[in-house]
Amino acid sequence: MRVAGEARPRRHPASTCGLLLAALAACLALPAGTAAAAAAVAAPAAAPEAPLAHSPELAALAPQVLAKGPEAHLPANLSRVLALSDKSGPVPVRQAVQRQAGDVHVYNVLEPGRHAIVLLRVSEAKARTEAFLLDAQGALQRAVSYEDGGEARDLPAAEAAAAFGREVRLWLALATHGAR
Repeated sequence: MRVAGEARPRRHPASTCGLLLAALAACLALPAGTAAAAAAVAAPAAAPEAPLAHSPELAALAPQVLAKGPEAHLPANLSRVLALSDKSGPVPVRQAVQRQAGDVHVYNVLEPGRHAIVLLRVSEAKARTEAFLLDAQGALQRAVSYEDGGEARDLPAAEAAAAFGREVRLWLALATHGAR
């Protein structure tokens, strides 16, 4: 996804993959039944103002990522698409990164005071990115996907809820069992 005249966003370097996950898993003490809660991600709601899906357990990881995650930035174009910034610059975040099965999964927490989480799943083989905007309580607010160099499109509600559910299960499993 590019905006005219904007440089291509940089991918997360392979050297950062898995960075912080062992520390994140070690410092997390999630409540019992977390995996079961992750499997029961809510179906899309009928009311337009209701979140597509919700995972308070996923949101519970945010303080650890904020405290121990390396500083990074969301690309400016993605920040604009998700309505996180109207400026031309990138948005500062703290993050955890995991590479798994040919995909790079990134858990981004906007700097304190912004109250938002952005999950990314980057498929390097397909050159496709899915981005999930969550509020501070873990409610999915928006899900988009884009091909490298292409325009972002909103994911249909059913597809967004299913893809979000997969990300929830991945991050909660990593937090519970650690990086493999």
